[in-house]
Amino acid sequence: MTSSAMTRVNDSTGTVDDDGDDSYADLDIVKFVKEKFKKRTCKRFVPESSNEATPLCKCGYAIANHPKDQENASASEWTVKNDTELSTTDAFGQAEFVISGQKICKYIRVDHKTKAEDLMTLMLKHWNMELPNLLISVTGGAQNFTMQPRLRDVFRQGLVKAAESTHAWIITGGTNTGVMKHVGEALRDYTIKCGTRKQLVALGIATWGCIENRDDLIPDEFKSGESKESNGCWPASYKVIDSPEKKKESPLDPNHTHFILVDNGTQKQFGVEIELRARLESAISQKASDEKSVSIPVVLVVLEGGPNTLETVQKAIKQGTPAIIVAGSGRAADVLAFAYEKYKELKLDSKDESKQSETQEKLDRFWEEVTLETKKKFREGEIKKCVGYVQDCIANMNYLTVFRLDSGYSAKDIDITILKALLKVNQDKQLDNMRLALAWDRVDIAKDEIYTEDVHFKDDELHELMYSAIVKDRVDFVKLFLDKGLNLKDFLTTKRFLNLYNEPLTSERCRQLQKKTKKGREITMKDIGSLIKELSGELFESNYSSDVTKNHSRNSKRVSTALQQLNPIGGSCPSDEPSRDLFIWSVLTQRQKMAMAFWYEGREDLALAVVAHLLLSNMLLSDPDHELNEELSEQINFYQELGVGLLTECHSSDQRKSIQLLVREIPAFGRTTVLKMAVQADNKSFVALPSCQNLLTEAWTGKLGDDNHYVRLLLSTFLPFLAPVLLKFRENEGRPTERQTDPSSSAPAKRNSQANLMNERVTSEAIGVPSESTQGSVANYFQKIGSFFQAPVIKFCYNCMTYFAFLLLFGIILLTDFYPHISVKECILIAWVVTLIFEEIRQIAMDDARHVVRKLYNYITDIWNIMDVITIVTFLAGMVLRFIPVSTCGQCFYAARIILALNFMTFFFRILHMFSIHRELGPKLVMIGKMMIDLFYFMIILLVFIAAYGIASHVILYPNQPLNIALARDVLSRSWWNIFGELGIEEVSGEACGNRTVLPYAEHCASLDEEEFSSYGCGDFKEDQCPSIDWLVPIILAIYVLITNVLMLNLLIAMFSNTFSNIQGQTNVFWKMQRYHLVREYESRPMLPPPLIVLAHVYLFVRYVIRRHSPARCPKYASKFRLPLKVSEDKDLLNWENVNAEEFLRKRDSADTETTEKTASDRLEAILRKVEEIAEKIPQLENLEKRIEQLETQLKK
Repeated sequence: MTSSAMTRVNDSTGTVDDDGDDSYADLDIVKFVKEKFKKRTCKRFVPESSNEATPLCKCGYAIANHPKDQENASASEWTVKNDTELSTTDAFGQAEFVISGQKICKYIRVDHKTKAEDLMTLMLKHWNMELPNLLISVTGGAQNFTMQPRLRDVFRQGLVKAAESTHAWIITGGTNTGVMKHVGEALRDYTIKCGTRKQLVALGIATWGCIENRDDLIPDEFKSGESKESNGCWPASYKVIDSPEKKKESPLDPNHTHFILVDNGTQKQFGVEIELRARLESAISQKASDEKSVSIPVVLVVLEGGPNTLETVQKAIKQGTPAIIVAGSGRAADVLAFAYEKYKELKLDSKDESKQSETQEKLDRFWEEVTLETKKKFREGEIKKCVGYVQDCIANMNYLTVFRLDSGYSAKDIDITILKALLKVNQDKQLDNMRLALAWDRVDIAKDEIYTEDVHFKDDELHELMYSAIVKDRVDFVKLFLDKGLNLKDFLTTKRFLNLYNEPLTSERCRQLQKKTKKGREITMKDIGSLIKELSGELFESNYSSDVTKNHSRNSKRVSTALQQLNPIGGSCPSDEPSRDLFIWSVLTQRQKMAMAFWYEGREDLALAVVAHLLLSNMLLSDPDHELNEELSEQINFYQELGVGLLTECHSSDQRKSIQLLVREIPAFGRTTVLKMAVQADNKSFVALPSCQNLLTEAWTGKLGDDNHYVRLLLSTFLPFLAPVLLKFRENEGRPTERQTDPSSSAPAKRNSQANLMNERVTSEAIGVPSESTQGSVANYFQKIGSFFQAPVIKFCYNCMTYFAFLLLFGIILLTDFYPHISVKECILIAWVVTLIFEEIRQIAMDDARHVVRKLYNYITDIWNIMDVITIVTFLAGMVLRFIPVSTCGQCFYAARIILALNFMTFFFRILHMFSIHRELGPKLVMIGKMMIDLFYFMIILLVFIAAYGIASHVILYPNQPLNIALARDVLSRSWWNIFGELGIEEVSGEACGNRTVLPYAEHCASLDEEEFSSYGCGDFKEDQCPSIDWLVPIILAIYVLITNVLMLNLLIAMFSNTFSNIQGQTNVFWKMQRYHLVREYESRPMLPPPLIVLAHVYLFVRYVIRRHSPARCPKYASKFRLPLKVSEDKDLLNWENVNAEEFLRKRDSADTETTEKTASDRLEAILRKVEEIAEKIPQLENLEKRIEQLETQLKK
């Protein structure tokens, strides 16, 4: 370690932790290490009897590594306890592997008696390691050994797959030899493939005295004596060099992430770390048992190995740790696999107790075979000990699992093998087994081997598993628990519901919720309700609002004691539809598959799909720079397609009921409707569906018949008293039901008839058709007149007529009768505009939003409302200037004329809104709007060239001009009109001045006398100034015209063409959304057009006052876009919706299956064709081979 690095740590000016911790965290590590961790050194030199030139102590170190003041000991007894001493560790920090891509790992040198709890604190708090779901302890051969390439690759891939899928730690010996090297290479391949961001945790626990080049891990300052204390290395430069002359020493493996180097004061003595490694593994498991629902299991993976490996397996099995034996890897692993498989066969053949002597003979032969197999793998002196270890292991066969690499298994089965090994030793702990399967997301194992038909969990246990599955996003487990009969109302208590929203993942994936709460404060029901209200555009109040929660709390107190016992945790369910609550949570956390699982369980399928699209769309708009926005956009499209597909399926089943789904009031969402939420989310594809358009068509015509010719409508508009005679009304022609039989319905005929009656009543309310009890009264002439005037299409016609009359009056006044004195026509015009102002106020007041601010926001987001505001404001500004006396302000009347003339243009532009209803003109407005955006960006680019050329040319032609407004006008106007062909060649070339002399600087004209003034052709300096003649300006003009008229103009045309082609297929969808807004506007408009509309405003105001005092005397306005239903009617409609939802999902899954099968079939056909081609070439190859053999025979002769 360099001195600069030392200063960086001591002065708190550097960053040590590669995970982004600040320098204070690094100082904490140094302080913690100095307090808790020690190293061990030999304090007494006891000579070892050997023939080496340099005498060594029995600790393995030379005398130079011992204290100078100690004397040689004559005693031959040397023990770690008596002859070593502890001191503060000197090797810790970060190690940089120089020859391995500059990889950095964390390490520490510790005493072999170090407390495992201190190491756990170091790893979790200071090394920022997360607790795993599994410990994979890999043991085996410490020396290098070879494996078949295929077996080696399968082992590496399988080990990494198991660690990745289970979020496991891999613990090894840490050196770059033997099985540890194979593990390191597997980790290296994984890191190359996935990058450093997904690095697996590999903890190497090695013996300090057996590490080659270990002095590189100690700071240079401490080794040289410059510093009495070691502050670690940040980093230490470590070289991985395997020197053959250094026996019993191996370098660290560069692919591990963390190292714990265990020291007992000796050198080149193996096995020092075994005890600490066992204690640490046990501590990790115990640590998790206090913090997680399931303790961390430990599994031993055995690869190759010698006698020590067999001993390790024996001790692990005695401690209850299952062992995975990798058969085919060599030596110890092959012996154990051989004994396991042979004994398993023997056990199957020895079930008959009557043949004990025969069984004993088989056992004797079995152990003879094991002994022979052991002799093949080990030396003669090790056979007896090894066989004893094997006997102990076979005695506990339940803890052994053999994985044979050279069989039909594949790499993906290793993680299953590990899980099954753990399940095998915990067969009586089904809850723990289910937790393991849940942590590893292995629902297949859970279904087949854990949660079988004869296994039952208690409600609280099942609820705990369900909560973990939801938090960990285990969708398949959620479906499994629901299939097993889990009751969501019992599960989703208020406490669990709030816990879900207080989970860290909720705030991470829903930043809007994080912004609404202060750091450290828990999220409440009011926060959730406020968030949903905000994301819905304040379209509805959720049932999580404060008032609803308070009422719910009052009601929950009245729940019976028996019901409270069913929900002992957190009280009752937050709503009557827990699946809907969980669906919304899943949507807010952007868990699409989880949301769909609860969507299947719930009701109101169409409403939930539209709500999800609405919430996610507003989330995207509120935070457009979030890193999850790409995923968010995909989910928005998914829910949009879900809603569109479901409504299409409902429409194909029954058109009337599909309309009812659109306009029914939804109590759970503030009594809003599906169609309103779709419009709020700007879901154009949904609004463009036939069901929505049929509703708009029927709402547009009101009670008039759909097949009335437009000529009859126009004639009736001018002669309304003839409308009952000329037009057809829905009452006269009867109401075509257009109902289709529901193929999935199997109810009795009586029930069907009742449903049909309800359907007709509901449909009549939805589209304005009176019921049968009022058919006779509607036939009355005057009632038909009222129905005629109430139809939105008639309102639209009269509004158009009166608007054209308004424009005619306005134009006549401006053209012929606009004088300083006020006229009667102007008074009428002003009164007319006042009625328009009242109508705009009425539109704001009748908006569905509950707050004034939101009403204003919804109003101002409509482009036509913005135009209305502009026209009204400019009209009022013109009128204010118009009424200022001429004596007071001479130019005010002139300014009023200009403002009103421009205002008249804006009133004329408002006519375009009327074209929105037309099928051909409406889409053109959409294109114009999109092209205006293109034109705006084009003008930004064009202004750069205009300003550049205008200023440059003016500087050359007319230098040193006085600074005023006229200068800016002259600079830009000339370059602007050049674009449209006004090139001004005469001015640029100087031909406009004739033979008059042109001065290079205009200010010289002022210094000439009268004779010189005229002779030089200065003329009037300000009005008749001649330009300087310069050859450069025409060249610049040519380049400018080339860029603007050729390049930029064609760019604009290309932009328009691109916009046109992009939206050509979607203009119809855009137009249908505009049509909705127009129909909704005129459906809610009063019957009378302006200026008579003021009478309707007075009526509405009086009606509002009466309703405030006596709501029963004046019922609420019944909109054709809102349908209240009785509970029974609503239930029947939702049941019909659920049937169609299931049919829609069945068809979609069937289509996906057919697509997959077709793809597989095409691939199979392609393979068969290749096989046939090869088969055809085989005879040719055989003939060629025969010819070659003949040639070889001839050559030999």
